[in-house]
Amino acid sequence: MRIISQKTIFDGSESALSSQTFPWVCEAPSGRIFVMFRGGPYKGPTNTAENGWYLWSDDGGKTFTLPRAPYGEVTLGDGTKGWLRSFQLLPLGGKRIFLVGTLVAFEDRSLPYYNEETEGLKDSRLVASFSDDDGVSFGPLSEIPMTAQFKGLSTVLTGPPLLLSDGRVMVNFEVYKQYDDPRPIDHKAGCIFSSDGGKTFGQEVTIYNSPDLYAWDHRAAEVSPGHLADFVWTFDRHTNNYRNLGRIESTDGGQTWGELAETPLSGQAGNAVMLPDGRLALVYMDRTGAPTVRLAVSYDLGKTFPEILDLYVHGSRKAEHTKSQYNEAWTEMGKYTAGHSFLTLLANGQLLVVNYAGPEKDRTDLMLTWVEA
Repeated sequence: MRIISQKTIFDGSESALSSQTFPWVCEAPSGRIFVMFRGGPYKGPTNTAENGWYLWSDDGGKTFTLPRAPYGEVTLGDGTKGWLRSFQLLPLGGKRIFLVGTLVAFEDRSLPYYNEETEGLKDSRLVASFSDDDGVSFGPLSEIPMTAQFKGLSTVLTGPPLLLSDGRVMVNFEVYKQYDDPRPIDHKAGCIFSSDGGKTFGQEVTIYNSPDLYAWDHRAAEVSPGHLADFVWTFDRHTNNYRNLGRIESTDGGQTWGELAETPLSGQAGNAVMLPDGRLALVYMDRTGAPTVRLAVSYDLGKTFPEILDLYVHGSRKAEHTKSQYNEAWTEMGKYTAGHSFLTLLANGQLLVVNYAGPEKDRTDLMLTWVEA
């Protein structure tokens, strides 16, 4: 592996979008490259002006459009009003594109997204829509309903949706209790599947649930037909600190999942893709020293990673410390000035990685790195 090129595609000095976080990237069959992100004038912890934004390139990433928000205030079919906090796109073939995101209901927008007293989140729901013009415009948003074990809980998109080899669409998310719920937190990593291209969904599936170890930011990949590997950022509630990046497997197409196993990698999981020669490429953010975006390659479907390439080293002091309580982890995440790395495999065989980075938490840019795999 080697870095081919690297560039900033949008400068965070833009006053209305000085904070750019949670970026994702994908390529449509037309060759159009999309970059999606959560943008606003500041990162948080309150989110009075954030929204989901995207921009695209039709010349292989040389130039990009200005960012645009596909939605402002949203009203769902049940009358719920909210805003699209972030979203991801999944090309489905031709000019058809599936959008899935996290809608936050209009409670008091001046309140922090995370409630330190209860450890709950604002009312968050998965929503979806479609584009039939290669992502230029999108139809109305509709809620992806939770009908069984996650009904009435906050669901938050954590990774790119997948188009599986059997034609199903898989959406990955985390589950939290609601904002003012006084009961103990019961964090879950979950997923849900559609057999008709994202129009309707079945019942939700629990990927991982433990009172002691939280599977944060989980990103699933199909490593062979019907065989899935989910890579997670693991937070140990006993020590209030992070363990090595975790891995959870399913061998029945995502209906049941095994135990969480640690990998040799330390950091926050990005996503993984399978390369044509059978290697697995995983991008992740190592925060044990200066925050570093790393690309790791595995020859055994993500169990070991003998090859690691540093893509970007952020010029700041160490971003992690030993935490004395769970709330400190949330406070610390709000101060990150670089992170959230994702990748996609381009039609030309190159890997394209996106992350955000900047001098301050409220002043960050979008970066792309092209890698020869």
